[in-house]
Amino acid sequence: AGGPVKKGKPASAGGVGNTGTKAKKGTEVKEIFEPELSIEMCEEKASAVLPEVCIQQLDSGNWKERLACMEEFQKAVELMDKTEMPCQALVRMLAKKPGWKETNFQVMQIKLHIVALVAQKGTFSKTSAQIVLDGLVDKIGDVKCGSNAKEALTAIAEACQLPWTAEQVMSMAFSQKNPKNQSETLNWLSNAIKEFGFTGLNVKAFISNVRTALAATNPAVRTSAITLLGVMFLYVGPPLRMFFEDEKPALLSQIDAEFEKMQGQTPTAATRGNTRHTIGNDDGEEGEEQEDSGNDVVDLLPRADI
Repeated sequence: AGGPVKKGKPASAGGVGNTGTKAKKGTEVKEIFEPELSIEMCEEKASAVLPEVCIQQLDSGNWKERLACMEEFQKAVELMDKTEMPCQALVRMLAKKPGWKETNFQVMQIKLHIVALVAQKGTFSKTSAQIVLDGLVDKIGDVKCGSNAKEALTAIAEACQLPWTAEQVMSMAFSQKNPKNQSETLNWLSNAIKEFGFTGLNVKAFISNVRTALAATNPAVRTSAITLLGVMFLYVGPPLRMFFEDEKPALLSQIDAEFEKMQGQTPTAATRGNTRHTIGNDDGEEGEEQEDSGNDVVDLLPRADI
């Protein structure tokens, strides 16, 4: 999770790179490159703003000491001013051994909550996000920690934009073989689209991932995929069905039933996103204007010369 992050476009499911820089008309989102810091530099920056116990007991063999460490860490972040918060250094400390392999769920719950706090309160970059996203996806299906992981993902989507975050998360979820994580990632995304809206999302990449999910042997993954299609239908409309006409009849009837439930409904106004200035690991670019409608899905259909 803490591997090097290359400058430029991040690898993603649909390869759209800078989609996350686009914003609705009237808003402007600016991306500023943040270099990856060495672990030594991160430790130095974190030590300057955290109590000593937070650095010393991160990898203690005693879970109670690790819990006390995380509690102190959380208090420190809650009191930190945005301008003095070294986001990358803080999340790098959270990712240090045992990192996302933490075995005590109480310690892990606080750790995930701290990720959300740092993303909400600080100037949180894609460089920082890359350090934690693998760990969050790995915990999203956990019974005790899943809601905390989703909270952190939503905070990162707000800081780094949903289109970029969604593609990273979907790509990670479907490159691993854990069906619970896959279904919960799809559920998180369905909810996130309702909160953030559909602007800027790469429909083509989503359709590819949803097709993979519909072919899953696990019924929960298929159900979550159909739910996500229902949410997408609110924004895209009937043309969405054309991409799934090759599915088995039983599955297609479930998709049709989901679309039928959505007929006549209109999506609620977005309550998150497009209001924050973000810092990313891409070169600085002015936000581009993008139409509100997701109906450009028709442009993705193969054309026949008539």
